[in-house]
Amino acid sequence: MDSLSEKTIVKIVAVLKLVENMEVIPVKFFKKLSGTKLYEIRVEWQSNIYRFPCFFHKNDVIILTHGF
Repeated sequence: MDSLSEKTIVKIVAVLKLVENMEVIPVKFFKKLSGTKLYEIRVEWQSNIYRFPCFFHKNDVIILTHGF
C-alpha cells in the first residue's frame, strides 16, 4: 500500500469498510473463489483492479492474506 496514491488507498479502505459493515455484500466487491475455501475482495479504481484473497476465521472474522 505504500506505493499507492492517496486516492487509491481511500478507495481500498472504503471497500474494506463496505465488506466489514454490510450483511449482504455485492459480488462486485466480494466473491468466493470456486473450488477453494478462499474469497476475494476486489477494488476497481481507474483502470486497475486490486485483489485481496482472504478467508473466514471462526465464521465472523475475515483474514486478508495479501493484495495484488
